[in-house]
Amino acid sequence: MLIRTYIENTIPATLFEAAKVDGAKELLIYVQIVFPLGKPILVTMGLFSGLNYWNNWNNGLYYGTDPKWYSIQNFYIKMITDAQFLLNNADFTGGAVVDIPTTSIRMAIASGISVFTKIFCERDCLSWRRRESVNKIGAA
Repeated sequence: MLIRTYIENTIPATLFEAAKVDGAKELLIYVQIVFPLGKPILVTMGLFSGLNYWNNWNNGLYYGTDPKWYSIQNFYIKMITDAQFLLNNADFTGGAVVDIPTTSIRMAIASGISVFTKIFCERDCLSWRRRESVNKIGAA
C-alpha cells in the first residue's frame, strides 16, 4: 500500500504516457522508470521488513531449543524480564534489591544496538564507496 501510494504521488502520469507513446511495454516501463524512481520507497520498505525480522524474538523461542543458539533479542528480552521480576518480587529475593532501573537497561540496550549498527553500517558503506570510486577511476 505504501509503495503504490508513493509511486502514484511521486512519479508523474505524463512520464508513463510518454513511455507508452515511445512504444515501451509495461515491463520496460517498470524496469526503466518505476524501479529507479522508486528506490527510496523500496529501500525504506526493505528496512522496515529487516527491522521487523530483527526485532522478532519469538522465532528464536519457537525454533531454537538450545539457549546457546538464541539471538541477541532473546537475551535482551531475558534481561528485561529478569529485571522486572526482581523489581516486582523484591520480597522473594530477601529485600536485597531496592530499585533496578529497567528504563536504564532498555536505554543501554537501545544505545548499544545503535552504536553497533552505526559502526558496522558505516564501515560497510565506506568500503562500498571506496570500491565504487576505484571502479569509476579505473573506467575513466
